[in-house]
Amino acid sequence: MYGCPNCGAGLRYDIPTKKLTCDYCNSFFDPYEYTREKDAVEQDLFETTVFTCPQCGGEVISADDTAAGFCSFCGASTILDSRIRGSKRPAYIIPFRLDKDECKKAYAKFMRRAFFAPSEFRDEAFLVKFRGIYIPYWVYRLSYSGEARFRGKKTERRGDFEYTYNYDLSADVEIEYRGISYDASSSFNDHISETIAPYKAVHMKPFTPSFLCGFYADTADVSQDLYSEDACAFGNKQVLSVMKEQNEFRSLELSLPNGREAQNKALAMSDACAENALFPVWFLTWRKNDRIAYFIMNGESGRICADVPIDLRKFLAGSGILALVLYVILNLFLSLRAETGLVVVMLISAVCFLLCAREESSRKKRETREGDRGYLSVNKGALKKTPAKDGKKDKGGNKTKAEKAFTVILWIIGGIAAMIGFANYSLNGLMMSTILMAAAAAVICIAALGMIPGEQKKTVIRQCLYLPVQLLVCAGIIFSLPVRDLWYYIPSVVLLVTACFTLFYMIRQFNLLSTRPLPHYVRKGGDDHA
Repeated sequence: MYGCPNCGAGLRYDIPTKKLTCDYCNSFFDPYEYTREKDAVEQDLFETTVFTCPQCGGEVISADDTAAGFCSFCGASTILDSRIRGSKRPAYIIPFRLDKDECKKAYAKFMRRAFFAPSEFRDEAFLVKFRGIYIPYWVYRLSYSGEARFRGKKTERRGDFEYTYNYDLSADVEIEYRGISYDASSSFNDHISETIAPYKAVHMKPFTPSFLCGFYADTADVSQDLYSEDACAFGNKQVLSVMKEQNEFRSLELSLPNGREAQNKALAMSDACAENALFPVWFLTWRKNDRIAYFIMNGESGRICADVPIDLRKFLAGSGILALVLYVILNLFLSLRAETGLVVVMLISAVCFLLCAREESSRKKRETREGDRGYLSVNKGALKKTPAKDGKKDKGGNKTKAEKAFTVILWIIGGIAAMIGFANYSLNGLMMSTILMAAAAAVICIAALGMIPGEQKKTVIRQCLYLPVQLLVCAGIIFSLPVRDLWYYIPSVVLLVTACFTLFYMIRQFNLLSTRPLPHYVRKGGDDHA
């Protein structure tokens, strides 16, 4: 689509030189000076090739004629059907500042800490799949001009009395914030965009399609109204912080009226608008069956968001070596009574179950993309919830405030019991400390149950070989104070075996948490597969 004027070969945007380059005749062109006649005529639209992945439905656009490669979102290697259409021209773009080689170096540095990552993650052939893609963002510009009015408060103490002074304050403001950005693609997870943020507004340039040569770009499908209140809230907070830095107001506690419109008016907000922009991202996708893992890097700053699953064989090998070392050290310097050994195993098992519960809760949020406002605004039926009534759970499985408060109380009770038990153990109160720590393990396990989504409780308990039941039985044994050590040794062995099974299940859950379901996007139009 962008041919070299000298030899006719395709051009691409070269990141180090920041020029359009031809790989055949080594010619270089300024992106703003190279303009096709057709693009020069079009004011609000520019001509693009549109790819809709047949496997996940993700839609990307390109300004060159590439029609083969990998889908950035699901990793599918395929020749994609294409069509030409006019896409709405963004106002700004931040061109890639880090090239693919720098991206690979950052990836290699990151993987040095991923000891248990699958071997494929370090395969040179795998790194070829890095793809540069421009993600659409809404960039908000907020202007404050005029007289701002707000409240101030100062409290002083004199003897036995406390005096509070309230003030009505005003100040002339002339402030503009430019570059408050939120991703405008439902395909791009909000958690990822927040992790690799921020992008610097100073690097934004007026858009020209030439910057897209050699890259893909996602299409904007999220309304600018979705984040307008967030942008205003951020701007108002910044203006108030500026006011607090003024000498006249430093001794005061400043506050704004309730309600967004009232706050905007109080701070003399004169203008709030949003413009579309494209920001650079490097994508690497690892796919196994219907699960995918992402390595995503900010193409401007190098900030990283990565999903790294665990290779079970590597984990077992590393854990075996560590367990052997710990066994030798503990065997040389530490000896435990039978009942104390059972309590230690109970605490370890309770912590394992706690981690399982936490992972299951986090996995559900990721699977349903809870909190991903962009995705939920486009796919309104993706997460249907019914408000809770009469203190009962809603149909979406959410916890009521009473249930959350009860779980917190259990955590507090378990923590206090464990601390008192450890303190009492140091004072040679062996039996009392043993009972307290056993109670702490049981309470922690019960609290962990409250973290698991209701529909998953039975599955998790079954996969963990009914570990909560075993812990309660062991607590009962501790409380009954049997004389023979055999009553402590047998439950300890059973709990250790169960803890190992729980650990394996926890790793499987972690691998589900560190990968994502194969994305299925709502088609954004077109007749590729009609």
